[in-house]
Amino acid sequence: MFLRLSEIALHIVHVPKCLYYWRASPSSTASSSCAKVYTTVAGQKALQHHFERVGIPVKVLTTKVPNTYRIVYPIEGKPGIGRYTRKAGSI
Repeated sequence: MFLRLSEIALHIVHVPKCLYYWRASPSSTASSSCAKVYTTVAGQKALQHHFERVGIPVKVLTTKVPNTYRIVYPIEGKPGIGRYTRKAGSI
């Protein structure tokens, strides 16, 4: 829901208050992200659909840590390769 709202919002600001509190129960993801395995896949789909809606061609991958994702952006064109060296004794 927040991803969809962010797509139409003119301004997004930080609200420094707790607006929602989720009690932890044994089967709740508040107690452990491993409690509901399907949340990782649901989050991946939500992110992928968000990027598709806003026209950003990315691939959303899951990681070993539940509910964390890696966003892979395509490389466009031929990026240059640079090398920086320092002389010995210089700062």
